[in-house]
Amino acid sequence: MFFTWVYGIFRGGLDVEETCELVAGRPYDEAYRIEHVREYTRVFPLHNKCNASFDLVPGWVNPAIVLLALATVFLPGRAMVGTVNHIKARPRRNSGGAVGAPPHNDDRADDRAHHPPGPAPDAGAF
Repeated sequence: MFFTWVYGIFRGGLDVEETCELVAGRPYDEAYRIEHVREYTRVFPLHNKCNASFDLVPGWVNPAIVLLALATVFLPGRAMVGTVNHIKARPRRNSGGAVGAPPHNDDRADDRAHHPPGPAPDAGAF
């Protein structure tokens, strides 16, 4: 958004008097512009008035800038919160690989249950 604003400043083209009279068909009031110089040189809200009753900046531009700025801050933040909540809500796998099963306290307990104690069948053979 900032780059668009900078591009618009340095773009060039018609000056305000030509724009008011040729494009908008409105009278240009130089005395009004000199008296209200701070109004059209501010960064926000955007105004570029030909006279006291006509502004070259449409009325929807300033609210659109505010909404886009809020969306730029809010939406990525909401996406991050949603991602963190999704990760926290996922079922976790324990060391046994089963979803939702209680974790094993002793991995050797499984081995003892399947293999009784004693020498291995071919313990002496090489």
